[in-house]
Amino acid sequence: MTLTRRRGGLKTEVKRPGAARGSPALDMGLTRTGRRAGIDPLSIAEIARAAAEAKKAQNVLLLDVQDLTIIADYFVIVSGTSRTQVKAIADAVLRELKEQGVLPRHREGTVEAGWIILDYADTVVHIFHAREREYYDLERLYRGSPEVGSRAEVNPGEVRGEARGS
Repeated sequence: MTLTRRRGGLKTEVKRPGAARGSPALDMGLTRTGRRAGIDPLSIAEIARAAAEAKKAQNVLLLDVQDLTIIADYFVIVSGTSRTQVKAIADAVLRELKEQGVLPRHREGTVEAGWIILDYADTVVHIFHAREREYYDLERLYRGSPEVGSRAEVNPGEVRGEARGS
């Protein structure tokens, strides 16, 4: 998609990759919300949680926040013990959801900042370094939201096709 803006008589074209029909991402059947891929927000959250757990994320929480905020239906909040682990967790979540045909609508934060947010519309994945998680304390902000237990069909071992229990 090409947007044309005029500022002070100058014409500026801004190209947004992946936004237009016929783009490689849309041609592969990937979506920004998962709706077209047929994946509901809870399944997106559970896949993200399983991918984070497969990378040994700590203090993994899946919260149902739909009664407390209009931002999203589910928050996945995880911690890493190092910047390398934070990046590995984010990469794993991105990869697993992309394999399911779902792309994030937006990505914010950096490994250097100690936090990364992956916005999948109705599901938001918060990946923190332990220090930043303590500082931002999202659990306190959303303490009235129930924690969602794991559904049997999704587990960290299945995310990468590994056998569990060995």
